[in-house]
Order: sequence, then structure tokens, then C-alpha cells
Amino acid sequence: MARAVSAGPVAPIAPVTAVVTAFDRAAQTIETLRRIAACRPRPAEILVHVDGAAQSCAGAIRSAWPEVRVLLSDANVGPGGGRNRLIAQAAYPIVASFDDDSYPIDGDYFSRLCEVFDGFPGASVVDARVQHAGEPAAPATPAAAWVADFTGCGCAYRRDHFLETGGYLPLPAAYFMEEVDLALRLHARGRRV
Repeated sequence: MARAVSAGPVAPIAPVTAVVTAFDRAAQTIETLRRIAACRPRPAEILVHVDGAAQSCAGAIRSAWPEVRVLLSDANVGPGGGRNRLIAQAAYPIVASFDDDSYPIDGDYFSRLCEVFDGFPGASVVDARVQHAGEPAAPATPAAAWVADFTGCGCAYRRDHFLETGGYLPLPAAYFMEEVDLALRLHARGRRV
């Protein structure tokens, strides 16, 4: 006679793909992954894109987080090109985006993210409040407003809306324009941020 043995409580899972763009900062990326995985609920899947053929960074991430799928680009495609690859591979309809040095502050980030997308079915992108290192933490307050653009290292996309735009321009140095460009293309399609 067999007896079922419980392995303990199962961690709750949010129907979200978390994506992280990285370059050659393995330690920071590993810390970001630790903080993402510590959220409750945690995302259903985590994908990392390592840019510019940074093999040692990709290897360190795979070694520390074998359950995380790591994509590697031979050429430098920049964070936008990395996000394009990650979002195309995502298995879930909501994709939360982080850089190798950004992560959720709130442990319930992914459940709150799902609530916002449920509450705003017309939202293509949900932008989170970004807090920079050394800044005091502002209290979490429930607030939402339609805006013109967003921050790529602290937002989430409705995957199908993102894909219908063609994604970001895959430029190695597209900083400060890639999100504006994508937001304009979303707005031109009648989508909202």
C-alpha cells in the first residue's frame, strides 16, 4: 500500500512570465532572480536574455538558477532586442519586465500586477513606480492613470498587444527612446498604457 507524502506547502504561482535582460553582470542578475523568486505568488516562469555573447554570465545564471530559461544573443541587440526575444518566448499572457539590476520591492507584486490587468482590460502596458537605489521607499498606494509612456525595467506587457506592434527596435544603444517609440506605436493601434 502506497501513502502520499506531502512535500510541504506549495508556493503559489501567478500566471505571469517574468523576463530579465542582462549583459555581463552575473551577480546582479542572480540577485534579481532571487528577489523575483521570493515574491508570493512567484511568477509561473522566469526567462533571462544575456546580450552580447556574454557566455560566462549566462553560465553563472544557469548554474545558480537551473530552472530559469536563459537565452543568449551572439550580437549585442540591447535591452529592447532582448525583450523582443523574451516576450516572443513567454508562455503567459502577462509579461513582467526587469533589467539585471531591477526587481519587485513588494512581495505581492505579481498578484497585484494581475489585479491591475484584470481591472484595466484595455491596458497594453502597466507601468510600475520605479524606485532608484538610495531613495527612501514610498508607501504603496493604490493609484492608476492612463499615461503616454512607460519604463522598460519596471513594467508589464500584455503579450499579444506587444507582439502585434513588432516589439522594440533592436538597437544596442536605444536608451531613452525605445519605450517612447513602442508607446507611440501602441497608441497608434488604439492601445493604452
